[in-house]
Amino acid sequence: MNRLPSLNAIKTFRKVAELGGISKASVQLHVSQSAVSRFISLLESELGVELFHRKEGFALTSAGQTLYEYVSRSFQILEEGVLRIGSDQTKLSIKTNPSFALRWLLHQKDLPAGISITPRWKSIALNDDDFDVGIRWGLGDWPAKNAVCLYDEMLLPVCTQKYLEKYGLFQTAEDFKRADLVHPDPTHHDWRAWAQQWSGGVFSVDRGLTFDTLDNALQWAVANHGIAIADHFLAKYELISGTLVAAVPEIYPSGVSYYLVYRQKLSGDTRLQAFAEWIKSALSLAMPPTASSDQRQSNHFC
Repeated sequence: MNRLPSLNAIKTFRKVAELGGISKASVQLHVSQSAVSRFISLLESELGVELFHRKEGFALTSAGQTLYEYVSRSFQILEEGVLRIGSDQTKLSIKTNPSFALRWLLHQKDLPAGISITPRWKSIALNDDDFDVGIRWGLGDWPAKNAVCLYDEMLLPVCTQKYLEKYGLFQTAEDFKRADLVHPDPTHHDWRAWAQQWSGGVFSVDRGLTFDTLDNALQWAVANHGIAIADHFLAKYELISGTLVAAVPEIYPSGVSYYLVYRQKLSGDTRLQAFAEWIKSALSLAMPPTASSDQRQSNHFC
């Protein structure tokens, strides 16, 4: 073979190998499935070998695995080179979920140089192509080696003082039957995690109004429509101002942490390192105590 195969074919091969199928690769590459198939066939024809076992869910053949290893290393070197050339001229964009961004991160005035913040509604998943650094709730499928744990989420049920005066104290699971539960996510994970730990006994949380962000859930609670389960840290402005109060003064871990995640190619990037050091320090200063100040570190930090 006297020339390299098509770069588009190589790029397509890499994506199919990573995702394990043509349909997923076509979505990621924004091309039709037939176009992906043509690129794979073209590459196999030029190389004279089969790269995938078609009857095994597009598993790599021995030749395909060898090519994938070389292609992956080559793309990593290429990406590192482009990043190094452009690092002095471009900012590192940090994408984060909207509640964390709007309720804390965007209010910080002392961000390190070379950083920009972009709220992102879509989940920051490993197979997304349009970002390099993100802040996400939960590690998900992200490799731990490319993640920095920022803090452990602590949960507190909150409502207005007016709502609390209307419905009285919530001391038992039976008391919560009269409460209007407000959920910050469709899974009801946070209410369920808290209800299984508090002193009053487990109660059903499969009712109430569900929102897609913590911010929306808190606004509904501020409007006196129920009790929202909240990240104690992200609800601190309402708690400090008295706009919301603790419906029950018991704070428990959700079992989920916030993470800074990044692509492997950025592991040595000085902007990323500076941001990681800054955000850990800023969070340690901003975290409200959950019980007493001497328990602050163990309650909040990974």
